[in-house]
Amino acid sequence: MSLLTWGLLFGIGLNSAVGVELSRRVILPNPTTDTGANSLELCWGFNDTHVEVQLSYPTLGWLTMGLSPNGGMDQSDVLFGYVNDTTNEVVIQDRFLTADMESMKIVLSLDKVQNWQMVSGSKNDTYTVLRAVRKIKACDNMDRSFTNLEQAVIYSYHSKLPDSPTGKIRKHSQRGQTTVNFLRATPIPDPDIANEITKTLEFRIDNRTVSGKETQYSCKLTALPVFDKKYQSIASQPIINKANMKYIHHMLVYVCMDLPAEYAKKDFFACGPTDDSFVMKYCQNMIGGWAMGAKETNYQPADVGSPFTPEMTGMKVVVQIHYNNPDLATFVDDSGMRFLLTDQVRKYDSGTIMAGIFSLDFTLTMPPGLETFHVQGQCSDQCTRTMLPEEGINIFASNVHMHTRGIVYPNILHQAAML
Repeated sequence: MSLLTWGLLFGIGLNSAVGVELSRRVILPNPTTDTGANSLELCWGFNDTHVEVQLSYPTLGWLTMGLSPNGGMDQSDVLFGYVNDTTNEVVIQDRFLTADMESMKIVLSLDKVQNWQMVSGSKNDTYTVLRAVRKIKACDNMDRSFTNLEQAVIYSYHSKLPDSPTGKIRKHSQRGQTTVNFLRATPIPDPDIANEITKTLEFRIDNRTVSGKETQYSCKLTALPVFDKKYQSIASQPIINKANMKYIHHMLVYVCMDLPAEYAKKDFFACGPTDDSFVMKYCQNMIGGWAMGAKETNYQPADVGSPFTPEMTGMKVVVQIHYNNPDLATFVDDSGMRFLLTDQVRKYDSGTIMAGIFSLDFTLTMPPGLETFHVQGQCSDQCTRTMLPEEGINIFASNVHMHTRGIVYPNILHQAAML
């Protein structure tokens, strides 16, 4: 019997405390397989006040789902649960995850106020299914609210149970990240662009050995092919080696401008904030990217594409991958990015603007003893007047990225005719 059928049969006759129908479903990426085997399933529904979720994971041990501020473990609001082998008791817990990757200290603490309520739970020979409900709004400072936006979701499981509800929790055997909009009334289907695609571009790290360092930035320099006419990229996709998924924090692709000859000969090089990678000084025009938890395909709006023109023929491109490697493993990677191009040129060209503060900037020198420290970056009018047309631009997407010290960022949209 398929996972979906089994899950539906299990759901018959369940009565939620708030009467939420599970009308939405996603299959979560499983880092261990490219096939549909051992799929992880998340189902959910919501009403005016509550969200109800059902987790179906290929384990007989514990399992989790968490709302993360950025796709990482730290500061995540976690639903933790399992079914006791002896008593068949369903354990549902509200927990909060803190992770200090410098000290390798990870704590999944039990919240003082338990806001996840158990609806049901069961398991068969291979799968555990848990169903729980919680209010939409954060109930205390250890919870995160559900929002009508794409939210970073982390998930994990282990084959063994804790010794008790308050006992030691073994480190996950599998984990992953994705994004979910829990409060969208109807899902937005992916656009059908199959008939538009006429060319694909791939930029990969090319089977490079990644050494056993906790944090590493690796770059591969390559050249764009010959463009006989104008093309536009209408979608991009990460190419991720499944065996290395848990180590890949993010990937970025840049086009280089006026790259000196001595740097143009480089192939593979370290390119982190503290590396002497002078190549990156000339490679700041970002044309694509992916971070953990992002969708598998990033589509441009229906009348928009990122241009690739004959004038760009032979220009150098850098693919940069940030590896987060707390296991200090040594492995070979061939991940990268794919761009789907069309010669059916759309009405508008797209581009990117990056604004922020470099990690070594003096403005990030934090005085000791502060509970909070606010960071703000901006793109000044001196920049925008030289880059942007007088009639202004339309912003259709944005992304905020932080690292180990970043905890909270506001998501504020301003509607304006001119930028």
